[in-house]
Amino acid sequence: MAHVPVLLLDTLEELVDKELRTFQWFLYSNVLEGFPHIPKSRVDGVDRPGIVDHLVQTYGYDDAVSVTVDILTRMKLKLWAEKLKKKYDEGKT
Repeated sequence: MAHVPVLLLDTLEELVDKELRTFQWFLYSNVLEGFPHIPKSRVDGVDRPGIVDHLVQTYGYDDAVSVTVDILTRMKLKLWAEKLKKKYDEGKT
């Protein structure tokens, strides 16, 4: 599953800075059902690789992808969410 951080980073690199800040807000706002939030101090102002590290450390590989897909969908970035999910599923087989 070492490819998961690369998939997550590739996805986050597609986001413009405003979208990245929104993504970070979802991580620390405690709105993700069934997943713990990441404290604001750990993600606020952190670069994309740092966010990937926090995602994987907090949620593990599978859930990091699930959380990212969920957030992208909530942000109305369904195309990126579907692309990430598809690449992840292809890598599992």
